[in-house]
Formats: sequence, C-alpha cells, structure tokens
Amino acid sequence: MATTEKTTTEKQAEKQADKVISDLQDQVASLKAELGRITENFADAGKDAARGLSERAGEAVKTAKTRARDIASDVEDRAHVEAERLKEGAARGYEQASDFISKQPGTAVGLAAGVGFLLGVLMNRR
Repeated sequence: MATTEKTTTEKQAEKQADKVISDLQDQVASLKAELGRITENFADAGKDAARGLSERAGEAVKTAKTRARDIASDVEDRAHVEAERLKEGAARGYEQASDFISKQPGTAVGLAAGVGFLLGVLMNRR
C-alpha cells in the first residue's frame, strides 16, 4: 500500500507542478502583453513629443523668417533714405560747382588745371 500512496502522491505532486507551471506561463503571457502595451504607450509618447518639438521648431522658423523679413525691410528703408540723402547732397554739390564756375570761370579753369597737373605728376611717379 505504501507504494500506491507514493504513486498517488507523486501524481498529485505532478498535477500541482503542472498547475504551477501553467499559472506561471499564464503570468508570463500576461506580463508580455502588459510589456507590449507599455512599449506602445512609450512609442506613442515619443511620437507626441516629436510632434510637439516639430511644431515648436516650425513656429521658431516662422518667427525667425518674420524677424528676418522685418530686418530686411528696415535695412531697405534705411538704404533708400540714405541713397536719397546722398543724391540730394550730390545735387547740391553739382549746383554749387556750377554756380562757382558761372561766377568765377577763370578761377575754376585755374583750379582744374592745377588738379590735372597734380594728378599727372602723381600718376607718372608710379
């Protein structure tokens, strides 16, 4: 009888072991599924973060473009103002030179000859 009990005990132990193994396999499968969900959540969070960064970068680029256009517009406006000022200065200089030549033609010719002579001397030295 002792052998029969042992065999029955062994069978019960095997059933218990099979049940524990089955439970462990179920738990492992459950953990794998949970890990898969967690991985998906992390991937989604990463995608959301990347989208957010992309949107912020796009906004920064738009802001930089707007600022660059504003600066270019300001520079263009200043250049036009300065060009107009130089144009007016050149016109005044031309008018003053014309008045001087009209009022004192001899002096103007003498000055022109002197300047021409000096330029000739300077250019011959090279």
